[in-house]
Amino acid sequence: EDEIGQMIQSLNQLSTQLVNLINERSAHEGLIMIGEFASYIIHDLKNPLTGIHLLADGLNRRLEENSPLRKYSEEILSASQKVEVFVRRTLDMAKASELNREAIDINTLVNKAIDEVSNHKSVIKNRNYDPNIPIFNGDPRLLFMALKNLIVNALEATREKGEVSVSTEWSGKIYIIVSDSGCGIPKEKLQAIFRPFFSMKNQGHGLGLAMVKRTINLHGGEIQVDSQPGIGSNFKVILPV
Repeated sequence: EDEIGQMIQSLNQLSTQLVNLINERSAHEGLIMIGEFASYIIHDLKNPLTGIHLLADGLNRRLEENSPLRKYSEEILSASQKVEVFVRRTLDMAKASELNREAIDINTLVNKAIDEVSNHKSVIKNRNYDPNIPIFNGDPRLLFMALKNLIVNALEATREKGEVSVSTEWSGKIYIIVSDSGCGIPKEKLQAIFRPFFSMKNQGHGLGLAMVKRTINLHGGEIQVDSQPGIGSNFKVILPV
């Protein structure tokens, strides 16, 4: 409790703040790297990928159902689709530097994002929207993609064994909360989940949450996460008006 103890406490707080700043800088530099990477090669990848996809699809349709070659064509088709998704997400990330602002009804946008993943509707047990939220001036396309990513992540975390809740609140700022009772995130990984290419999924690209954070930051907002393994996660988007 003496002066040395107080100094140690101050140093611990500074150390924590420094780690957070380093993580923010790493994520920012990662996004810049993605932009440069995308600008150089993504456009060159799109045409051959489309060709591979179309040829694999055509081959798959011509083969008989019992053909031993069918599984190979299906594998090629599946692989090309995954690469196309990766390329599209990377390109979206690279383009997310300027906002095309419009007047947005946040509750309508949230509902639209939920409806986009309609096959999971039964898992989303609660939708609570604050009717007092004012019109928000933002980029509807980027915000829609960010919200959809958050909701899909929550649904994947529950794997149909838990529940997902989506709500909005107005209290001087706009709050969008996506909660799930899924697997949760270990404490030591919470600082890394927004980094580009960091993923806890076996087949994840690690771009979804990085894109979410990038979009929210571009709108002058922030995103907070609280999670406990085995209990679930709570993502809170805060947008200033």
